[in-house]
Amino acid sequence: MPRGKAYDSKFKTKVVLESLREDSTLNEIASKYNIAPKLLSNWRSQFLGSCSNVFDKHPAEKKVKDLEKAMKDQEDRYIRQIGELSVEANWMKKKVKELGLDD
Repeated sequence: MPRGKAYDSKFKTKVVLESLREDSTLNEIASKYNIAPKLLSNWRSQFLGSCSNVFDKHPAEKKVKDLEKAMKDQEDRYIRQIGELSVEANWMKKKVKELGLDD
């Protein structure tokens, strides 16, 4: 199923800012630019949801810290799992010796 027309960010910004002025209704603005009102509503939601990032000093730094934390958590899980498997392997070796099954 083909997707609709792709709009560039400048166009989206222009339309969203016009809708935020509230001089016209969403339906009027959507009609003026020949787009669906729902599409304009989605653009507004995206814009308002991400506008706080404009004032972040280093938005990429937060992403890096989040990724570092996720990698550290994953590393800790792997270390814990290696420890558990080592204990289990040692226990099995001991049991094999106790049962006299080692060759």
